[in-house]
Amino acid sequence: MEDENTNALLLSSSANDGTKRGSIPKFARKEIDLGSLIGSGGFSIVHQVDAIIDLDEIYDTDDDAKAARLALQTDAAERRTLHGHPPYVFKTLRSDLDEEEHTKGVIDLAIEAEFLSEISHAHILPLCAMAHGDMHGSRFFVLLPRLAVTLDRKFNYWRKVVGDNAGFYLAGWGYCCAKTAVLTELWKERMGVMRQVASAVQYLHAHGIMYRDLKPDNIGFDDHDAVKLFDFGLAKRWRTAELASDGHNYHLTGQTGSLRYMAPEIAMEMPYNESCDVFSWGILFWQVCSLQTPFSKYNARTHAERVVMGGERPKLERSWPRPWRELMEESWRAVAGLRPPMQEVLERVTAFERALGGGDNDDDDYDNMEDVESGAGGGVSSDTSKIKAKKKKKATADSDLDVGGRAMHNNHINHNGHQTTAAHGSDLV
Repeated sequence: MEDENTNALLLSSSANDGTKRGSIPKFARKEIDLGSLIGSGGFSIVHQVDAIIDLDEIYDTDDDAKAARLALQTDAAERRTLHGHPPYVFKTLRSDLDEEEHTKGVIDLAIEAEFLSEISHAHILPLCAMAHGDMHGSRFFVLLPRLAVTLDRKFNYWRKVVGDNAGFYLAGWGYCCAKTAVLTELWKERMGVMRQVASAVQYLHAHGIMYRDLKPDNIGFDDHDAVKLFDFGLAKRWRTAELASDGHNYHLTGQTGSLRYMAPEIAMEMPYNESCDVFSWGILFWQVCSLQTPFSKYNARTHAERVVMGGERPKLERSWPRPWRELMEESWRAVAGLRPPMQEVLERVTAFERALGGGDNDDDDYDNMEDVESGAGGGVSSDTSKIKAKKKKKATADSDLDVGGRAMHNNHINHNGHQTTAAHGSDLV
């Protein structure tokens, strides 16, 4: 099993593959002027950064560090003036955690800082700065770019657009009185989001990192509406773990992530590999197409019985193009070895986007993709008038499926199909 106390905190020399970012500026807490509270998560709280103030030269460890600190201070002030809001947020541990939660929170925040200091991708939220001092201390913090909205909130907007423009759907004929052009643009946008998510996860896999907590709450959008994957507390370099006897999977902590999007092998605490992220991506793809919450009426026990052990998956809409449905079904296969690699997922969803008339030729996701050519959408037409777009109100989701973390869920299912009970927590987020 993986050692959660050291997971990814000491990155191996294999990380030195050209992706390592430049020096990360470090600040003392007194140099950060905090604004209003933006949000609170399982272990952390997030404030906006009103300003970086009164830099103390004692923290200028060398000329490069001094220049980096000054540059971020200047950038924060200039961008706030330009955009009218603070460009950065401050993330640190909550002060009300018990001892066990505090230990987990310290590990998660340190893991996130370590990973983000080593990677760089257009659709991964970058680390802008961190605390000067011990990253395992209670007062450790990171500075991150401020996001405009999360994917979870984006669903509400998409549902409203569909509801306002869909008209009446007639099976076999498509929409009547619908604003087809608006709906087509919305399909392009949604497919573009899934392409950007796939691009971020494929980048992680190419560098030996599995994400393990892919869900709408961990996918944000910047002011330019670009996707940014964030919250790397559960990420793991899987090649540092013990290889299982099958030679393909690794002994890693089970019940890691959010049950609603969790691959069955993780829920059953079996050895697994990076294909767990492909499973989560497939469930998310269904959600982006349907605009409904997967397994919305299931609690943790029902999810374990029907989804994890029973193989049940979300219902596919027949009006969706066959290649979309096939990719969903392949991605969420129960047998992990039969799922497509994330590189293939990226290529196929990029082709879907292109076939809809979307995409940007200048986007890095299209570089060196021989399969992403005109007509490579596998039968996906740019005519979306027959593709049914849900416009129901957001389903009430059982919170049991949405609480992420490590071994935080009741109703564990072992590989023999027997239920066990977790020592703490419950829930599906």
